[in-house]
Amino acid sequence: MTKDNQATTQTNHPPSTGQPAAGSPDTRLGEARATNVGGLGGDAETRAPDNAAVLQVLDELLETARDQEFGFQACADEATAPLLQELFYHRAEQCHQAADELVQLIWRFGGTPSTVGRSSGDIDRGPLRISEAGGAQSDQAMLDECEQREDAALARYRRALALDLPPAVRSFVEHQRLGAQRHHDRIRDLRLEGPRPA
Repeated sequence: MTKDNQATTQTNHPPSTGQPAAGSPDTRLGEARATNVGGLGGDAETRAPDNAAVLQVLDELLETARDQEFGFQACADEATAPLLQELFYHRAEQCHQAADELVQLIWRFGGTPSTVGRSSGDIDRGPLRISEAGGAQSDQAMLDECEQREDAALARYRRALALDLPPAVRSFVEHQRLGAQRHHDRIRDLRLEGPRPA
């Protein structure tokens, strides 16, 4: 064998190190096994944390929707002006529908919806801070209270939208944010108009 042939032979057959060469079938199989634990695919390890973050957002928004429903229902029951009664009842129903949709999203992402709002965070569940005065003065106090509640809900929606959400969740949150903004602006305008006759 010539020296050139010997050099070629050495180049094509490097000394064995006991490990498969990079890019060899054995190496690719090992990499596949390492990233496919349990046969769940390459993103198996990241899927759970991502879902956990999404579920946390959905749970907080479910709490918000339920607390908002409770608050607007209470305002509707106490309002004296028919316009405000209708406005608050309608908003309470919107929040109820949002809560139903959030429950479905939570199930979809593998979570379990809570049965009641936890009342932790920006939105208070419980008696509204309404003036003891009756009639129009009480209605004005409720408008002020509801505007603050919508401010708090909007803040939660904005925080949620700042995260990297799945498209279905982002679309839902944006829809809810727009609805809350419209209702907030309507309440603000009514508050600025002043007391209304019953």
